[in-house]
Amino acid sequence: MESHREAQNQRVFRTLHIMVFAGALETLKKSGVTSIHYLEIGVNKGLSSLAVHLLCETLGLGCKIHGVDPYYESGYIEGVERTINKTTKEKTLKFLQENRVNFSLVEKTSHAAFQDLIRQDDRFDLIYIDGRHELLYPLVDVGSYINLLRKDGVFLIDDYFWKDVFQIKHFFDLYAESICESWKIAAFKVHLKPEIF
Repeated sequence: MESHREAQNQRVFRTLHIMVFAGALETLKKSGVTSIHYLEIGVNKGLSSLAVHLLCETLGLGCKIHGVDPYYESGYIEGVERTINKTTKEKTLKFLQENRVNFSLVEKTSHAAFQDLIRQDDRFDLIYIDGRHELLYPLVDVGSYINLLRKDGVFLIDDYFWKDVFQIKHFFDLYAESICESWKIAAFKVHLKPEIF
């Protein structure tokens, strides 16, 4: 019985997360965006990338997805009992290809990938920060990647209940336009003044 309840809870949680992505994409569509340029920091198994792809199809939006994840040879642990490594990468790339997701992987740390993307002058409509959740890493990711957001783009913050992410969400609550949130992910429309950056 416990495993059935756990499975039900997982489905509910995933549905809530997808609703946040849907709200973000609908906001972008209402603002006139017809093709989404999406960046995901922390790809893991590619489920969020697939969700964005499918939601874009449903909304009649084009979609190009870039993912950043180092997929270290020795792996790294995220949360409880989830090792993410080169095997995860291969399964993820196969999974996304089988689902015809227009996906390109930057297999680097978020800091190294940011340096490449800023040099390329790449900009994104939707950025999802789901990288490392501890110490100063979330702050560095947000502070860096917000510079790659297109005018009136949407920024998503994952796991904002973690102590090192919570304060970042607080600043977004104060200075950005909240679109929607679940217990885990929050979406904000960011109105940046270009002269600041």
